Amino acid sequence: MTVTTQRRGAARRAKVLESAFELIKEVGVEGLTMSELGKRSQTPHGSLYQYFPSKKAVVLSLAALRFKGLRSLYADHFKRCRTLDDFL
Repeated sequence: MTVTTQRRGAARRAKVLESAFELIKEVGVEGLTMSELGKRSQTPHGSLYQYFPSKKAVVLSLAALRFKGLRSLYADHFKRCRTLDDFL
């Protein structure tokens, strides 16, 4: 796999996750469908499953990204705290 192919794949995956986030804001997790996600992200249905085997995988990937952002936010906060009271 070439670097260009890898970058395209990463960009497509990011587009799918961005679209999933927007759809979930609109219709909730229960209303999210792979079919609508494919349309919104302009990803052919079959290709969508190359990146995410299921709706659950999409939601878990989104959660992991959000958690990663929170973790780095709190890591910066922890560095500034000298006592437990500072943290709380």
